Amino acid sequence: MKRSGLLTSLIFALAAAVGCGPARAESSEIKAWIEVRSSDRLHTFTALAGTTGEAEIRYDLLVIKEGPSGRSRTRQGGRHRLVVGENAQLSTTTLGLDWDDTYCLVLRVYRGGEVASTATLAKPDNTEPCPREQ
Repeated sequence: MKRSGLLTSLIFALAAAVGCGPARAESSEIKAWIEVRSSDRLHTFTALAGTTGEAEIRYDLLVIKEGPSGRSRTRQGGRHRLVVGENAQLSTTTLGLDWDDTYCLVLRVYRGGEVASTATLAKPDNTEPCPREQ
């Protein structure tokens, strides 16, 4: 190996050892939120996520609705690659709600098997049927 090649290899090895180089996804912040659009009694909920760096995520959206007509519970999930500056739409669900219905949506975003961000939307606030740990 030539002397300049050895010097270049040594510089890259030292840079890697002290943490220089490209930003890692583990250092990025992930934010999850739920938006709602309403039209009469139909309410469309959209689960979103954004990041300050690239990240491979898994998400889980739990939807619980309860009212005089009964109780329903659905779960949606999947995987997504988040890119800097992009607000990614993870999932969308629409509920027909009457004035006496209650609902709870819990969005959890995971990175590397651990919860990176959560968002909860409930009516009324802080009431059952919203699960405490699901």
